[in-house]
Amino acid sequence: MTDTFEDTGYIGAPCVVAYIDGENDFNYNTNGRHRRDTAWTIAYCLLAALTLAGSIPVFLRTDPHTGLYSNRFFNNSTSCDARRYQQVAGIYNDSTYDPTFLRRFKAEATIWIPVTAGLSLLWSALNLLLFCLFTRATLATGVLGSLLLGTGLSAMCFTIAHSFPLGITLAAVIAVTTALFFFVGRWARALFELLTAAAHSLRRNPWLVPSALGMKIAGLLVLAYGFSAFFSAVNHGFVSRNWGAAQRFAVADENGFCLNAANKHIPCCIFVTHSWAYAYAAAAAVFVIWSGGLVMQLKTFAAADTLTQWYFTTGAGSASTFISIGAVPVQAVSSIQRETSSAARVRRALQHCVMTSFGTLAAGGALLVPLRAIRWTSQGLLHTRYIGRAANCILRPIVSASDKFTRFTSIAAAVTGQAFIPAARAVFDLLQINFLPPYSLWWVPNTLLDVTSALLALCWAAVVFIVTYTTNKQYKPVVMNVSLAAAAVAFFLMLYGLLFTAGLQMDVVHSLYICYAMDQQQRRTTHPSIHSVLRKVPGQSVQHHQSALAYRAPGTSQSGEATWEMPGLVEAASGAEPVAAATATGRQTATAEAAPLPALSGDDIIGDSEIMPERVSFSVASVPRLKRRAL
Repeated sequence: MTDTFEDTGYIGAPCVVAYIDGENDFNYNTNGRHRRDTAWTIAYCLLAALTLAGSIPVFLRTDPHTGLYSNRFFNNSTSCDARRYQQVAGIYNDSTYDPTFLRRFKAEATIWIPVTAGLSLLWSALNLLLFCLFTRATLATGVLGSLLLGTGLSAMCFTIAHSFPLGITLAAVIAVTTALFFFVGRWARALFELLTAAAHSLRRNPWLVPSALGMKIAGLLVLAYGFSAFFSAVNHGFVSRNWGAAQRFAVADENGFCLNAANKHIPCCIFVTHSWAYAYAAAAAVFVIWSGGLVMQLKTFAAADTLTQWYFTTGAGSASTFISIGAVPVQAVSSIQRETSSAARVRRALQHCVMTSFGTLAAGGALLVPLRAIRWTSQGLLHTRYIGRAANCILRPIVSASDKFTRFTSIAAAVTGQAFIPAARAVFDLLQINFLPPYSLWWVPNTLLDVTSALLALCWAAVVFIVTYTTNKQYKPVVMNVSLAAAAVAFFLMLYGLLFTAGLQMDVVHSLYICYAMDQQQRRTTHPSIHSVLRKVPGQSVQHHQSALAYRAPGTSQSGEATWEMPGLVEAASGAEPVAAATATGRQTATAEAAPLPALSGDDIIGDSEIMPERVSFSVASVPRLKRRAL
């Protein structure tokens, strides 16, 4: 590529298009982005409009008799008329002292949902601040503190609240977290170095944290609105007789009892939700789930876009990573330097999120998790011994179709500006060509952060359960159910908030990993320190810095045969002396006709940038595909 800043028409850009030589370019697209996946944008907007329009009658047309419903009314009323029962029962039909489950749950949810959302936001801000400043201490304190807090709350669930299921669940999660913590202790140094590199990148982009917190606030508001609409729709209906009652006995006016076919007492009246309210509740549930996934994808996209700009404009090898500036006046160069601030990078990333790639992110929020779950399930079934040939023939196409949809799809969309499916294919091919894990960099940090987040969310749920159970002891018929329901809502809301924070930390790690893969494809080392950290990650099948061995996309020889280019192969075979190192001076301009670089060892560094040795091509026409296990 020989485009310059004048060609792109964006003089003030902090970075320009990166290139990868090969059949499929994986470029950072600065100014040539177009709207992608418009159909998904329209689908999400239609669902949001449906949820908003349907919430109006749900919120306004409330049941005027809601305050008259009590457990005694549903159990003993013979006419199922709330007003008539109130006139006869008098003070015995007081919903304040004899509330239904829905009434008490609504009262508790009104308290705990805002408290949980606020605490989640506060925890995210504090955790990210401490993570950037004191990475190792924050990680160790989070894990150990969650274990100690969970142990104490588990004991309280057994002794105070008498909730054995919750106490056993909390104890089991503590045991799993402790076992995981001791198991990954062998990789503690590599883990801390990897997350320290992520913290360093966040410190270099300080505006990324407030923007992520803003996305979290918007996401929590949308989720709270959707949940309120769902809850109101479920409770939008009328009271009817319980047609499951086989016998009805009237003891007095408006007072009786009912038996079913098995001669067991059942409520004489039930609450029936309108059919259209059920349909709207289903749509609201889909909207809540989709919005939660969309906010996560927005966070990933913004982090990847911002960090990719920073990575390729501040690194030692950024001069040759991007296309030449060309004849740009001094004033333009100074404006470029000013535009490389963190605020400018985040602003450009948010513009890309909203203006061009919103449909791609909507598709990712709706499809990524189901597709990954389908792939994991299908692969697990394929590895079982008791699967037949017919099922094997069905599962293999499913695995093949969902193979390329990885956790890096949104990152690829942020870098290239491509649509959902092309971005998934591009990043999968990029990692495979460079012999890097295509599905995940390393399972340890992601698993440890997720398990710690789940334990902290469960601890908060235990706190909500204990407080709710203690304050509602006088309502014996509903106290346990209300406490469990409030704890469940608090758990999922807190878990979402904690996973949002942990996801931002892992998004930084994964963005650096994709930038590292782009460097490997371009045979450059833009940030030597980040390369050094990523090479120490366990599970890397090819260590370039140890073997001085590099790979690139297969090219084509003059005879039309496919070729793989590998450094130092011909010299080693012929006994030739290695070529002397050459010095790199000034800015290097990468063009399609540029001569190959001189051969150097993997540890040679010119200035602050490591340059890979010269490539030598050899024919692999007889070998259709070079697999990792062949190495």
